[in-house]
Amino acid sequence: MNLATQTADPGPIPFFMAAAGGAYFLGMAYLLWFNPRGYGARLMRLWYSASPYRVPDGYGLIWRARLFAVMGFVGGVAAATISVLGFLGKFPPS
Repeated sequence: MNLATQTADPGPIPFFMAAAGGAYFLGMAYLLWFNPRGYGARLMRLWYSASPYRVPDGYGLIWRARLFAVMGFVGGVAAATISVLGFLGKFPPS
C-alpha cells in the first residue's frame, strides 16, 4: 500500500507558513545586521539578560548580533526557497 495515498494533501498551507517564517527570519537578520536605531543591540541585550551569562560589552555585542544575523539570513533564504519552489509546484523534488 502506498503511504502517499493514505495521507491528506495539505495544499499550499505549508508553503504559506514557510513564506511567513522566511519573512520573519529575514526581518530579524536585517534588524540584527544593520542595527537600525540600536534595536539589534537592544534585542541582543534582552536575550542576554534572560541568560545566566554576563552581557558582553557593546563591541562584542554587535559582532555577536551579526553572527546571529548571518544565521537568520541563511534560514530565511532556505525557507523562502522552499516556499517559492512549493508555489511553483516543484517541491518536493521527484
